[in-house]
Amino acid sequence: MKYVIMADGNMKRWAPGNENPKHLIRVNGESLLERIIRQLHEKDEEAEVIITSHDEAYEFEGATRHVPMENIIEIDRFTWELIAPGVTFLYGDTFYTDGAMEKIINMEGEDICFALTGNEIVAVKVFSEDKMRENIQEVRRRFLSGEMKDCRGWQLLEVTTGRTKETCLEGEDERILPVLDVTKGFNTLRDCEEFTEATALELSRENLRG
Repeated sequence: MKYVIMADGNMKRWAPGNENPKHLIRVNGESLLERIIRQLHEKDEEAEVIITSHDEAYEFEGATRHVPMENIIEIDRFTWELIAPGVTFLYGDTFYTDGAMEKIINMEGEDICFALTGNEIVAVKVFSEDKMRENIQEVRRRFLSGEMKDCRGWQLLEVTTGRTKETCLEGEDERILPVLDVTKGFNTLRDCEEFTEATALELSRENLRG
């Protein structure tokens, strides 16, 4: 399978003046990008891993760096020329647990499927290339016309499923996979602090269960 790790954002929400990209945050001795690459190859022996980035520092063993042809607005992170059936888009600024990554790799559904922590989209898997392109174009149209204030993954989910960030986990939908563990994306330094707290709590729970 093919996996695209999106790592070409402008990091506007990251700490001002912080020279260390959030994609290179180190956890247990490896960066977030290195961790994702390792997990993909461990869980899918046929994994083809692509990192989308203009930054030459994002060259890693086990992955190919691709410079997007267009990256102007947020929805462009879903690199147009890489969209194809079976492609899974992952977020390069996210810590994935092994369990979450396994669920994402095995995710099944129709058209377009989303893996959610509840307040974050952590993966988008394409089953229908035509539907993915159609929905991205619709998000772009609504954003540029002022109908939508943002044009990110949440807007793609809304166009695809009719659900919003507030209603995404209500009921069941085969296009939505809940990932309810310590999988977490990093946008601010506070996210790092909350991640540390959540991880410590999760480890405490594991010790109690053990």
